[in-house]
Order: sequence, then structure tokens, then C-alpha cells
Amino acid sequence: MVAKFYNFKDIYNKLLEYTKFLNRIPSSSEINNNEELCHKDTLLKLFKDNGYGDYKDHLESLGFVRKKGGESKYNIYSFEEACNLFIELSNKIGRPLIYREMIGKYKIHPNLPDARWFVKNCLDKTVTGYDLFLIYLGYKPRYNITKEKATEMILNKQKQLGRKLYKKDFDNIGRNNNDNISVSTIYNIWGNFNSMLNDLGMEINQENMQERHKTLEELEHDIKELCNFIYKTKGIKNISIDDINNCEWCLNYQAYSRYFRRYLDMTLGEYIKSIGFIPNESGMGMIYEFEDGEVTTSQWEYICTKFFKDNSFKYKRNVKYKSFINNYKGNKDCDYVFNINNKIWYIEIAGILDYTKQKKDTKVRIKYKKDLKNKEQLLKDNNLNYKIIYPHQLKSLPLEEVFSFLFK
Repeated sequence: MVAKFYNFKDIYNKLLEYTKFLNRIPSSSEINNNEELCHKDTLLKLFKDNGYGDYKDHLESLGFVRKKGGESKYNIYSFEEACNLFIELSNKIGRPLIYREMIGKYKIHPNLPDARWFVKNCLDKTVTGYDLFLIYLGYKPRYNITKEKATEMILNKQKQLGRKLYKKDFDNIGRNNNDNISVSTIYNIWGNFNSMLNDLGMEINQENMQERHKTLEELEHDIKELCNFIYKTKGIKNISIDDINNCEWCLNYQAYSRYFRRYLDMTLGEYIKSIGFIPNESGMGMIYEFEDGEVTTSQWEYICTKFFKDNSFKYKRNVKYKSFINNYKGNKDCDYVFNINNKIWYIEIAGILDYTKQKKDTKVRIKYKKDLKNKEQLLKDNNLNYKIIYPHQLKSLPLEEVFSFLFK
């Protein structure tokens, strides 16, 4: 009965590949947390139904050893080795890992320590939280624009529009770029939109939501309405701080954080989870699963994948370089591979190289650049058609223009 839901040959090969990767027989919890495998009980039934007996006994007969009792899967790492793995995996997806990618069913590497392990074992004892650990590695989540530069950009916006400014003029900008400033940056510098208008001597033309009293019920309604609006208009359940700050009926996100902690004894993120949505961590993109099961792990992947699907393109994801380049034995992946009229295109999305929000090269970016340069050299040396797409292109150009080569 179970076998009709799973292809035994596929499951067998995936289990064998996973076992080789660990260099030992995986534990029951590791099998249950591996999305490419089925539950251990189902796996056991599949093996018995196909005459292989207990899967652990079978793997042992192939020369693999069982995991020793009490053995920590993290003991194989020094802190430096674990950090190198963290950076490697982060570079692969174009952003720092988030909590859930290091635990449970969303874990992207079987031996990757969780966030608490990194904090506890950090060589710098001033690192007391995950955000500080990311800074320790050289990550800088936000682009810190100065008040002077922000003022210049806002005045240019007013001159360009030739009228008084409204909050909606900044709502759809998202992140800062060379010509525009986002609402969240205005809030970070001035506290709210009206304070900015007042400070710059501009006419205040809308109610200051920060000064209007709201009941707890109204605060909860704000967040529920926003979450439903995001899902209805974007088709995603990921909610970010920018979504809250840019929402015309919401207060600044700190207000909700403060009141929810005081009166509901939960964080804003916990409240968003409690109503069935996913709170995004600042600066760390988002995880989104499309209807066909494809999962994207950053905003840039989501934007590109949605565009490809909307235009009915067929493609392959995360294709190993060793599968199309002879004599290459490494483990690098290519983000997207297209076959357009028998012409193959290899596309890399350089998500971490977003210089519109951070220009200084960190250790992470230097390593990412080096890996990307190695990939590009492999593509060049083998005379392959390729494109490397950067965030500034996705921000400033129509996607039809960015991917015009796919329409030829």
C-alpha cells in the first residue's frame, strides 16, 4: 500500500546518497528530517516489502557503520570549520541562513549546527545572540543611509513630482537605491512620515498614526488585515518589518512589538506565526513554496522564479556543474538552466552582491565573489552561454529586459 506512493528505487538511491554523504548510517531523526526521504517507519516497510529487510541492516551489510550512542553530529567540526560551512551554504543561497534552515525539516545540511551552537561556541565571547554572530562573520543586514543623503533624495523626489509628498510616493520602492528612498528608511531616521515632513519644512497632509491611540483589539486587527492583504495581493505568507512600516493603516512595527509583549506576552513574530503567517527576519529574504513544490529561499529567487513561471518558461534548478562540465569534480550548483530552441543558457543570481544597500566588501562577499568568479571561469572555459544577474538589475530594469535573451 505504501509502495504506490513512493518509488522504491528513487528512495533507495536517495538513502544511499545520504548515507555516503554522512559516511555512516543516518539516525531515525535524520531520516525523518530529510525532505527527500519518507518517514523511517515508511522506509522500513518499503525495504521489507521489496525483500531488503531492515534498512539499517542492509546499509550495514554494505560496509556503513551506525551512529554511536551519545555521539554529537557537531563534534566533527571546530568552530572555524562550522563557520566555513555556514558561509558556504549562505553563499550558495545568496544570503545569511535563518534559524529554521538550521533545524528540523527545513535544515539544509544534515551536520549544520543550529544558531544556539554558533553563539555558544563563538570565539568572541561578546557575541551573545544570533544577530551579533552574523555581524561577527561580517554580515551587515541593513544599508545605513545618512540623514543628509536621505534629505537630498527626498527633496529630489519632491522636485521631480512637483507637488507635496505623500507616504504612498515611497510605498512601492522597497529597498533604497541610488534614486529613491524607502519608507522604512524614513521611519528609521525620523520615526514617522509626518516628523520627516515637519523637519524638512514640508506640508503635513495626513494623520500621524503614531499619535493616534489604538486598543489592543485594533492593533491585532491591523496585523491580521495586513497579513491577509499581502497574501491576497502577492500570494505569499511571508511578512516583513518593511511590510508593516510601509502599510498606510499600521503604526511603526515597534509599537506592535511593545504592546504584544506587554499584553499578549509574545513577540510580534510569534503573533504573526499564531495567525498562520511567516515572519521574515530583517535582511534575510524569505522562503516561499510555489504550487508545484518548487521552493525559493530569497527575494531574488522568488522574483525570478515567479517571472519564469508567469511566462511559462521550462527550466532546471540547482544543476550541478559536474553534470555538464567534464573533469570538474566540485560541488558547485548553477541556479537556473534553460533550453531555449536548443540553445542552453546557464543563469546565476548574484543575490548577495546587492551594492545598492551595502557597498563595503565583507569576508562573506569576498568569498562569494571568488566562488562566483570561479563559476564564471568554468562557463567561459567551456564556451557555454551564461548570464550573471545582479540585484541592481532586478531593481532598476523591467524583468522582460533583464531576461530578454530568453525570448529570442
